[in-house]
Amino acid sequence: MTAREIIEEAQLLIGDPNVDFHNRNRMLFALNRATHRISTRSRSIHELWFCPVDEGQYEYSLPEGSLYIRKVKYKQGTWRDLDRGFYSSVEARAAQPGGGSPRTFSLWQNTRLEKFVGPAQEAEFDRDRVETLQRQLVIGLPVDEDSIRLGDLVFNLSTGHGEGVVTSISSIDVHNFPVPVFKIAHSPLMGGTRDYSVEGDEIRITSPHSSGHVMIIAPAPSRTDEDGEESLAAFVARQHRTITKVDIDNDNDSLELDAEFNDALMYEMLHWARVQRMGLDPTAQLYRQLANEEYLTAMPLVENRISQNLNAWERSFSVGNAYRDVSVKDTTGAGFNAVTVA
Repeated sequence: MTAREIIEEAQLLIGDPNVDFHNRNRMLFALNRATHRISTRSRSIHELWFCPVDEGQYEYSLPEGSLYIRKVKYKQGTWRDLDRGFYSSVEARAAQPGGGSPRTFSLWQNTRLEKFVGPAQEAEFDRDRVETLQRQLVIGLPVDEDSIRLGDLVFNLSTGHGEGVVTSISSIDVHNFPVPVFKIAHSPLMGGTRDYSVEGDEIRITSPHSSGHVMIIAPAPSRTDEDGEESLAAFVARQHRTITKVDIDNDNDSLELDAEFNDALMYEMLHWARVQRMGLDPTAQLYRQLANEEYLTAMPLVENRISQNLNAWERSFSVGNAYRDVSVKDTTGAGFNAVTVA
């Protein structure tokens, strides 16, 4: 079904074919709530994801809206399965500091965007300054200072993961340095062996708020992938995209959900349309009950389809298949972004 078809059918079912009471904005809201709920519960929309690896990097951000990783393969000559593990960011770093051939993967939720990782070029600690400027360090950033902002988190990995907050940032002029150089001030580091930084300390700066999911592989790869060779492949379940007004007018835009979910989607959408318009009335509760019943009936059929697709994906990597060693395009868009755990 298309977005227009399901909205028009829903309006007929609730006796509002002329859109007198439930306008398109309200129906679009209801449709998005319904698609997101069903796709999140079923994890039935999948994306085949390929990503190159970098030496020493064990965190790789997943496509936007990713919910779950069903399987991961790693290529080192040939493709092989990685075992499902339970590493967090810190555990992955500590588990195999020397790197090697990855053996496990894990999905880590609520991650922070990583903005800088590298050594402090200089560091100062002066108790005579005002508190927000007592602890300062100089770093080189490949981008401008807008990438780091007040309130970002500072981690000193050389002091046992001591954590502080950026309190000041300013650019400084260093001749013949390959990237822009900035002076960062931060609050006292908590949880480490000392509350300040010294020259040469390994510094990490991240956003204060978490969002998105990250895949952690351990140990970290011991080499950087060669150009054109994709070393990570994953079968990823994702959330339904947000439907827009433009999508409603596109007759070729399908909803992506399995046809088995059409009835559940309709009842779920009617539930949200009634809730938003009239509050949680008995009719809205009935629609939710019907949506749940239809979902339970459809789910075994959808799970069978998911298993078939996963098996087909597995066969594409099997020995003797001509596609096993064919390089595929990086499906992460403009490469991938390293992130760190909240």
